[in-house]
Amino acid sequence: MRGDTLDIVVIGLGNPHRGDDAVGPEVANMLSQQDHPFLRVCTSMPDATSLLDCWQGADLCFVVDCSVSGSREGAVQRINGLAGGIPERFLNSTSTHTLSVAQGLELGRVLDRLPHRLIIYGIEGVQFSHGAPMSPAVRDAVDRVAAAIIKEIEEITNEVAVE
Repeated sequence: MRGDTLDIVVIGLGNPHRGDDAVGPEVANMLSQQDHPFLRVCTSMPDATSLLDCWQGADLCFVVDCSVSGSREGAVQRINGLAGGIPERFLNSTSTHTLSVAQGLELGRVLDRLPHRLIIYGIEGVQFSHGAPMSPAVRDAVDRVAAAIIKEIEEITNEVAVE
């Protein structure tokens, strides 16, 4: 926290043209429409350095990405990214990123470039074909994750306002 402000960032990873892989950009775009003074949204991550630059020093960072873990389609996983790391199989093995979130987390740890709090939301996807629409169960999960993040942001900003 910097004085009476917070630096909250939402990072939406994925390819908006590859079906369920669009979950990160979809959630980020929904949140970018919120009128919140402490919120920044990042969606274009051409390389790992961009990920580190976006979250470095943030009080709270949410990363949203598609997962492929064997769970049911549209299942949502919420992970504290600073409490023990992320199983490599958890996030999209068909990823369009140059570096997975798990690898980015480890790089940030080594370089001491992590946010103060890191929450990772993975939405289980099954459809990754170019030009494919997002599957209905995944679309529903996008709405649930966006609402959950808004709720978490409201809770933390209320805590700060009380202090």
